[in-house]
Amino acid sequence: MSSPYVNPIPKGATPERIDMGVDYGGTGNLLALGNGVVTQVNPGGWGQYGNYIEYQLADGPQKGRYIYYAEGVTPQVKVGQKLSAGQIVASMIPGWHSGIEVGYSSGRTNTAYASSAYAAAGDGSRTAAGQAFSDLVKSLGGPPGVASSAPLVGSAPTGAGPVAGGASSSSSSSGGAGPDLNPADAITGFFSGILKAILADAKYAALTAILIIGGFVLLGKGINRTTHAQAPE
Repeated sequence: MSSPYVNPIPKGATPERIDMGVDYGGTGNLLALGNGVVTQVNPGGWGQYGNYIEYQLADGPQKGRYIYYAEGVTPQVKVGQKLSAGQIVASMIPGWHSGIEVGYSSGRTNTAYASSAYAAAGDGSRTAAGQAFSDLVKSLGGPPGVASSAPLVGSAPTGAGPVAGGASSSSSSSGGAGPDLNPADAITGFFSGILKAILADAKYAALTAILIIGGFVLLGKGINRTTHAQAPE
């Protein structure tokens, strides 16, 4: 059974540390993890670190959970707007000094779920909520955050973390990872790619054609000899 959620992280994003949430650098559009409704859009909500956007998931195994996208993000939604899984929520600001941060929100103004635990443990701490969101992104085919060796602090929201049957977005605008290939498809694609590469070069195309025709001729002679050898006297 597939998940109602998609990978929200674009291909242009580079995973960084796990703290209150998961930090990323790079560029691209951040997508809605699942169907939901926008609950906060606060330009400058995190002061010098940038903006704060929050939405609440409307269905799936993590229904009711709040998700935030913060820091170097440009909002593409409004408060009260309904979201569909894979819809653009924000764009990453290229070169933003602190990158972006995504994770579980508390449902309160400009506050990550792990804010209290993070403040108590100190900057650079790895929170359980941040690790859970990283695991969720990974289960959906996205890049997980970089986990430090520091022990986890705080707790994660109930039901947070990876989901079974994660479906990653294949939208070219989102940069979401595409679905995995099964081994048979991968092998077929590999040999097909080799053949296309050979045929794409004109000087090898004629040689390839001769080899193929020669192979069929030899195969035909072999079959003919076998038939004669087995014929009754």
